[in-house]
Amino acid sequence: MTTNETMTTQYKAYFDEANSWRADIVAARERELTLYRKFCIGLFASLAAALVGLTSLITRESVQPFLAIMDKRTGEVTTPTRLNTQSLVVNWKMVRHFVTTYVNDRESYNFLNINEPYLAVRAMSNEPVKAQVDQILRPELNPQSPIKTLGQHHYITTTIHSIAKLTRDNLLDIRFTTHTVNSETNKVEQNKAWRVTMKWELLNRNRSLSDWDTNPLGFTVTFYDKQPVVS
Repeated sequence: MTTNETMTTQYKAYFDEANSWRADIVAARERELTLYRKFCIGLFASLAAALVGLTSLITRESVQPFLAIMDKRTGEVTTPTRLNTQSLVVNWKMVRHFVTTYVNDRESYNFLNINEPYLAVRAMSNEPVKAQVDQILRPELNPQSPIKTLGQHHYITTTIHSIAKLTRDNLLDIRFTTHTVNSETNKVEQNKAWRVTMKWELLNRNRSLSDWDTNPLGFTVTFYDKQPVVS
């Protein structure tokens, strides 16, 4: 009996110790799982915060035009309202204004006032049309640039005769005449009749602040083909 009791006591002690080890292992695993969950939650929170920050930076980098009303007498400015070109209702009078401004700035020439109309035309042109403008005006790209051929002795004015819609795709037919004038005598030495086919869009794209200042509504010429009118 004594021997059996001793063995029973030993078995019980062995199983108790085994259960204790098992409990320690389970507790350690639970602690590891808890730490892992906390790590995953922290990592997810960090990624979410980084995503929010990145979105905020991207939003800040995109320039959005806005309209503001200012009382010239008091200097008071109303709360600016952001302008969404997607919801902007296209007005034909507005289109005619921009087209007239664009054609006058592009086709006229005055040595004493080259930079301002040149920059205005570039602000209202997409990249291919910008390259076209540079190829015509810049003397290092074109030996027949008016800067070389006319210089300070002549200037060009433009008279627009008609602006007609061709299709619903913002395609226009424009008729105008350019007048080459002698700067010393102010006499017209040459008149030329022209016809331009122009396509335009309202583009809310990333542009420089100076471009937005010049062209706040995003009026952009995407095609410009100029041909002489043969009588």
